[in-house]
Amino acid sequence: MKIRIMKREVLDKIKDNIEEYIENYYTQESNDWLWNVCDCEPFEDYKVVKEFELANLNQAPTMIDFYNCQILYSNLEFLNESQASDERLWAGLTNDVFYDYMRKRFNMNKESYKNSKNPVGEVVSRFFYKNSGRSGYFRNTLAKCWWVGHHTYDPIKKFELLEKLGSHDMSTKVTDIFHNYTFTSNREILTGIIEGIYYFNKNGIKFNMIKHARPCLQYINAIGGSTVLDIYSSDEIRDIFIEHMNVVLNEEEEDYSDFDEFDNIEEETNDIDEDAIKVGDKVKILNLSTNLESIFVIKYSSDYKMLPIPELLLGKHINDEFDYEDSRFRIVEII
Repeated sequence: MKIRIMKREVLDKIKDNIEEYIENYYTQESNDWLWNVCDCEPFEDYKVVKEFELANLNQAPTMIDFYNCQILYSNLEFLNESQASDERLWAGLTNDVFYDYMRKRFNMNKESYKNSKNPVGEVVSRFFYKNSGRSGYFRNTLAKCWWVGHHTYDPIKKFELLEKLGSHDMSTKVTDIFHNYTFTSNREILTGIIEGIYYFNKNGIKFNMIKHARPCLQYINAIGGSTVLDIYSSDEIRDIFIEHMNVVLNEEEEDYSDFDEFDNIEEETNDIDEDAIKVGDKVKILNLSTNLESIFVIKYSSDYKMLPIPELLLGKHINDEFDYEDSRFRIVEII
């Protein structure tokens, strides 16, 4: 298999004029249109690797990501972190050798284009980087799988840590554990968090990533604000996670029988909602009455609470509107 990267001038042209080309991604089964748009060869040779296929699409989206973490990292293990951060590489894979796979993965066609709330956002985050750094490669469909594989792989234990993390609700786990916090680049901290999650799964204790695990990650991050997290061993991080998860679960008043239904809905929807506002995002909003702009960081406080406006922004998209205290606001940008 020949891996080709997308040329920088082509990548910039498409992203700078994405609204002009967006419909092609939904209507053109072949990527031949790229040559017409760019009037040149869009890609350049990078490396020849052993032929491989991505995960079978005839399974739950969360399982597709789970298996692709193993497939992509196993076959592209030679990449260093600098190379794996390069948007040209992933734009090459998504727009070239896996172009057809990507379109089928998200059921992209004329009808889905017509019904999409934000086709530009969907294409940019799936085929390119929406933003630079972690916010880009942990949201790109293929890049995020390589990076999760990279952070969880061990030469001896292989993907044992990924197996303990589990496939359930994979998109939320990638966002909450890997995308939102840089401390998970530390293997000891990441191992402790995953071992904590595994503890509850192994013992059949039901929990929800957003409602219960997310506040625990926020707490660990808060600890990092007053002390160096690197001093903790993976066992200590695991114990901290377990202790605070129990606190959150004990304070939870919902009927636990509803969790399965909630999680199933989340798994069906979060994979096609990659452009929604999540914890860790910085969002610019416009007051439609005063024409004044404000910026909010979507985060929890140390007591697991969130300010009213950031809480209202969760799950929304650019150009969505909402009301707060007799004023109407529009979401302008995710910075």
